Amino acid sequence: MCIADGSERTILASVHSASDANGDLCIEGIAEDITERKAAEEALIHARQEAERANQAKSQFLSSMSHELRTPLNAILGFSQLMELEDPHNQHLKYIREIRNAGTHLLALINEVLDLARIESGRIDLKLEPVEIGPIIEECVSLVQTQADKLGVQLVQTGVADKVLHTDRVRFKQVMLNLISNAVKYNRKGGTVHIDTRASSDNPGYLRILVADTGNGIATHKMAELFQPFNRLDATNSGIEGTGIGLSITRQIVELMSGTVGAGSELGVGSTFWVELPVE
Repeated sequence: MCIADGSERTILASVHSASDANGDLCIEGIAEDITERKAAEEALIHARQEAERANQAKSQFLSSMSHELRTPLNAILGFSQLMELEDPHNQHLKYIREIRNAGTHLLALINEVLDLARIESGRIDLKLEPVEIGPIIEECVSLVQTQADKLGVQLVQTGVADKVLHTDRVRFKQVMLNLISNAVKYNRKGGTVHIDTRASSDNPGYLRILVADTGNGIATHKMAELFQPFNRLDATNSGIEGTGIGLSITRQIVELMSGTVGAGSELGVGSTFWVELPVE
C-alpha cells in the first residue's frame, strides 16, 4: 500500500460475513499495519541466509586447506622416514625423529579439522550395523597403552564384554579413542582410567558407556564450554598437545548415530565422560 509521502506500507486485511442491527447481511473487516513485523521477518531471513553462506564457505575453506596441507606434510614425513633408514649419527637421528613426531602430530590435527569440515557440511558417511564394543574398546586401550605407561596411568575395563550396539564401527572407535586418550592425557601421574557400561536410565534401549579419570577435574562454570570447537578451557598453556576439536567432533558424531554425550566433573577428584547409543 502506497501512502501520501510516497512510502509503502504492508497491510494485513481480513474480512468475514456478519449481520447488522437490522439483521441484514454485511461484511466486517480488520486492517492491520504489519510493515515493521514484515521488515523484521525479512531481516531475519536475510541474516539466516548470510549465516548459512558463511558457514558453507568456512567448511569449504577448511576442507580444501586441509587437503592442501596434507600433500607437503606427507612428503616431509616420508623423507624423514627415509633419512632414519640411512643410519645417521645419533644427534642427527634425534633431530629427524623430532621432525617426524612433529609432522605426525600436525597430520593428526589436520585430519581433525578435515573431519570437522566433513561433519559440518553433511558429508560424513555412516554405516549403522550391529557392533560388539568389547574388541573395539580393547583396541583403543592398546593404542593409548604406551601413553598411559609413560604417566603410570592404569586402564581398567568392566562391563564391556558381550555388549552389542547399533552403530558405525569406525566412528564408534574414533569416539572411544578420543575419550580414552583424553582421560589418559589429562590424568595425574599414577592415576586411573575406568571404562564401564550400564543401561541408560533416561533412554530405554540405550547403553551408556562411561570413561572416568582421576585428573584435576573441570570447574562447574567451565562445563558449558566443554564441547565447543577449538575451546581447550584451561589446557591451552598446560603443555599438553591438542586443538580442542576432538570433543566437538565426538558430540556431533554421536548425535549423527542417534546418541547423546555428556560429562560430569569434580575439581580435585576427576571427570567422567559418557556416551549413550542404541542397543542392537
